[in-house]
Amino acid sequence: MRILLLILFLIVSFGQAQEEFQALAGPYLVASIIDAQTLELSNGETMTQVELLGILTPSTNKPPCALYQTKALDFTSGLLQKEVWLEFDMAEHEDTQTLYAYVYLADDKGNWVYEPKHFVQINEQLLLQGLAEPYFADAAMRYEDKYLLATIEARKQGLGIWSSAEAPLDCTSN
Repeated sequence: MRILLLILFLIVSFGQAQEEFQALAGPYLVASIIDAQTLELSNGETMTQVELLGILTPSTNKPPCALYQTKALDFTSGLLQKEVWLEFDMAEHEDTQTLYAYVYLADDKGNWVYEPKHFVQINEQLLLQGLAEPYFADAAMRYEDKYLLATIEARKQGLGIWSSAEAPLDCTSN
């Protein structure tokens, strides 16, 4: 009986934890772009630095990576002065200066639905365009499967860092 109660408790607790992370925070205004995966957001009163969770964008200036670093930065720069929403994962991060989040942009054609709006997830879009690699610092990241599928799709199409015959290019280390 104790084991059954424990299992029931874990199922209920896990379900509540999952529901807790289904809501998006925002909107926030993208005030500036620090780099291709780091944004500075404003809520009208304070500025917060947010790093895109689960990805690494090219960070080396060596050819041909510099081209993809520029393309990733151009993509992210397209968010400047737009409203975005954030979703946080269950992982805790020690760095209090930076928030780590999945970043969403409202888009009627988006495949991410948080009623009543449709969104595109910026993290996933960078992966789909071959402008980032998946990065999982925590074994329990929510979108690991989706990110791996996005990466496979970009590789199949030979996009971005996956366009080289020697792919993957090592574009995320200096």
